[in-house]
Amino acid sequence: MTPVKVSESEDECCPKYICVKGTTPSPTCDEPLMPECGYGQELKITTSISGCREYICVCVPLEKCEPLIGPVTLEAELDGDRYDPGMTFEVDQSGCCPKMIPKCDKSLCSPPPKCPVHHTVVELPTEESKCCPDYSCSPPGEVCMYKSEFASEEELEAGTAWPIVSFKKLGEKWHDGPCKECTCVEEEEEDYRKGTKTWGGKVKGGGHLNKVFRASCETVRCPSAEENPDSKDYVLKEVPVKGVCCPEIVRTACQDEGKIYQVGKEWSQPGEHCISHQCVLSTNASLVIKQFKIRQCEKECDEGWEYQEPPPGSEKCCGQCKQVACMFGGKLHPIGSSWLSSDKCTTYYCREVDGIVQTQSIDVNCPREDRLYEDFKVEVLPIEGSCCNRTYKVACLIGEHELKEGETFVVSKCKKVFCALGDDEELSKQEVIETCNKDCQKGWEYIEPVLDSEKCCGECKQVACITEDNKLIPPGTKWTTDDGCTSHICEQKGEQLQITSFEEKCPSVDDCPPENIIFDKCCKRCNATEKCPPQGICAPVDVDPDLTKGVVDENKDFHGRCLNPDPVPGFKECKGNCHSSTFFDLRTLTHQSNCKCCQATTTKSITVKVVCEDGYYYERKVTTPTGCACNNCESPENIKSHIKSGTKTGYKPLILKDADA
Repeated sequence: MTPVKVSESEDECCPKYICVKGTTPSPTCDEPLMPECGYGQELKITTSISGCREYICVCVPLEKCEPLIGPVTLEAELDGDRYDPGMTFEVDQSGCCPKMIPKCDKSLCSPPPKCPVHHTVVELPTEESKCCPDYSCSPPGEVCMYKSEFASEEELEAGTAWPIVSFKKLGEKWHDGPCKECTCVEEEEEDYRKGTKTWGGKVKGGGHLNKVFRASCETVRCPSAEENPDSKDYVLKEVPVKGVCCPEIVRTACQDEGKIYQVGKEWSQPGEHCISHQCVLSTNASLVIKQFKIRQCEKECDEGWEYQEPPPGSEKCCGQCKQVACMFGGKLHPIGSSWLSSDKCTTYYCREVDGIVQTQSIDVNCPREDRLYEDFKVEVLPIEGSCCNRTYKVACLIGEHELKEGETFVVSKCKKVFCALGDDEELSKQEVIETCNKDCQKGWEYIEPVLDSEKCCGECKQVACITEDNKLIPPGTKWTTDDGCTSHICEQKGEQLQITSFEEKCPSVDDCPPENIIFDKCCKRCNATEKCPPQGICAPVDVDPDLTKGVVDENKDFHGRCLNPDPVPGFKECKGNCHSSTFFDLRTLTHQSNCKCCQATTTKSITVKVVCEDGYYYERKVTTPTGCACNNCESPENIKSHIKSGTKTGYKPLILKDADA
């Protein structure tokens, strides 16, 4: 048996064989080729003349032909290949089965596209299977093509297609959004493909280095708020700005030494008492700024006030005006001063009490002296510089009688009233009531006045002399002492009786050498020639100024004790020696004195200021000698004080002492 391959179909995986009896040798046959049948054909297997099997394509029965379908179904059957818009279809009856055949109608093709500015429409090579040609927009030469990466809000709202492709000339600069800046530049690019094109430009030459045009872009780097130089002095905030790459860095507050100060706050740094810092808005209120002010101390003070700097160590910048005077009546009066009112009746004092400067006043209370002037005729006169008036007594009144200074009114024999000017220059009434003293001393007898006499009292008349041992000696009696050196006589001298003694005057022997002293009856005598001392000079001599303080010392009504507190300049006294002696008068049988004393011959007045205990003061006049001479001695009671009548002296009478004889 010989295996013989039978026909096979596409649906079968392996070929089929049958066994055939072979009586005669089979021809040698090759494996038959399976042809590709067309539309409406099917594959059949037959035996050739040579006896070998072969495949042939035969038409399928007409009833097995596929029904005609439309273009869409046809396209689907052609494995999804879409036909161009210019393709149409018609029925082809030339094959085993009718079928739809596409046919190209270029009138139905789409028109060329509209290209962007600077682009050219180029028809691309078309494949044979395509009906309609393809087009492209060719960019111009030597330009950069750029696709925008940024779309503005306006472009997005307008629905502009994005990304936007644009072309830029060589060297042209543009922005892609606020943060990206680009420039069209020319560069060389290595390319081993001769004549190829690159993105962004075209090849100018045909070598390995191509000239290309491309966009060179740089993105702006925005500095942060921490990098801003204002970050040291201000609190900063980043505020986005529309259309601007980097946010605006805005100052929101001030800071100093790590402390934050809001707008309107003010502060000072340690040790800067006169410098203040403030966080404020600029003039147009658009910028926060930090400014400092140097405080200028106001040193102009009102009248009566004085500027004083703050004490050392104080935290105050400026001192203050301190009151140093009182303002009164439009005038300044320093602290501690006093002044009188215009009528002199009020004394004002500017004083500081518990740190408060104030004006204090004390009113002058004028004394009421009505009762002091009841018995006087008075004249009231103002006192210059004083509040109170001065009442002057101009006459003494006794009933209806008016007595001037120095006049006397006799009331009775034993009573008189005298109007006298006292040491205080005030008139006073002095009543003299004479009291008769009838007690007479030993050797005297009281004698009554005669009836028609104007005298009030009688008088004691001397009737005997009295010795040292209290013995009464009748007038005219003479006697001698036991030693015989002294004789006495009681004799009448005027209205008086007196004992006159005749005693031998013994010279001084103090300077006599003892061997020259001798006894001569009652006396010791020097047996040598006696020399008389020379006569001294009698002249005015200055008194020690300290001794003249208080030379006027008196009490004054309503003012107390008054005296001169200062020395009296130019106050003098008479000093010197004058010759004195006695001689025996043979007519009276008595020794008579020839006594010379240093006395004032001429005087002048000196004005002295007298101050009382209450501050009241006035002036007195005292006399002082301007010339001195040796004149006859007078008894002390007859020496008169040199006080000028009617002048204000207040000086107590000074007794001018006799010089030593």
